[in-house]
Amino acid sequence: MIEADYVGFDVPDSMLPADGTGFITASTDELFCNACTWTSRKWEHTSKSGNLLVRLFYKSSHPSYASIKDLDHDGLLKVALRDIEKGLGITAEPVVNVITNWSGQMPSQAQKTLIH
Repeated sequence: MIEADYVGFDVPDSMLPADGTGFITASTDELFCNACTWTSRKWEHTSKSGNLLVRLFYKSSHPSYASIKDLDHDGLLKVALRDIEKGLGITAEPVVNVITNWSGQMPSQAQKTLIH
């Protein structure tokens, strides 16, 4: 199971660290996400105004996934905003967000093992 959250802010991309296009997290209690991509930097066409667009991934392999998997849209957005604040120091209100649940659409590691 994977959740992908896109969150856009009316803040300049320059609020991010100068180098890089995102980060991958260790499976710890610090952040709920597995990874964060600065989509507006990695693929500039995703933000014509140059404002920040962030993509976060939440995978069932993360220890905290069980505590968020049944949250509604608003609950998942709160988790994403908490991760953005803790990971990037950004506290701005989002101007856009899209949350996609890919449950059952991608094989999990356990399913891959059974296939082989």
